[in-house]
Amino acid sequence: MKYSQWKSLSKKERKQVRFKDLPTFKKATAIIVYSFLALILIGIFSPKSEIRPEPQKTTVVGEMESKVDPELIKKIEIEIMTNEPGVKVCSIVDQGIMYASMINDGTRRDGFAEYLCQVLNEDYPDAKVEKVIIVELWTHKAPNRNSKFGIHLGESNCDFSN
Repeated sequence: MKYSQWKSLSKKERKQVRFKDLPTFKKATAIIVYSFLALILIGIFSPKSEIRPEPQKTTVVGEMESKVDPELIKKIEIEIMTNEPGVKVCSIVDQGIMYASMINDGTRRDGFAEYLCQVLNEDYPDAKVEKVIIVELWTHKAPNRNSKFGIHLGESNCDFSN
């Protein structure tokens, strides 16, 4: 059937025309549309045969598994913040480093960091804090910060075994 013949039919008659009698461009369009729909349905309803690997635990570069009970860490952080009026924020990270945030009064805080090391070694030897770093309060986004916690005001290694 030619396109001109098909065009002259009424809508009811066009619906009754068999596929093999359709004009060539209509056949091509129908094949493309039905093929596309078939591919979509196959993609949706086909079983997923790929084997997905187990999600791996991602860690930030330099981090290691926590060596200390998280409850003990929280207890230490709260006690340091309540007992030391200068410490506004305190955080112990997985590497065994304690970051204590203080307001900067222009002095170095190495002595205070060493004092905190002594307190931690005497009162909480299981905490395994290896280093205390005092950072300036609210400098965690400063462009000249020393770490992600802020600008360092002082630090001390907590290895008193010598």
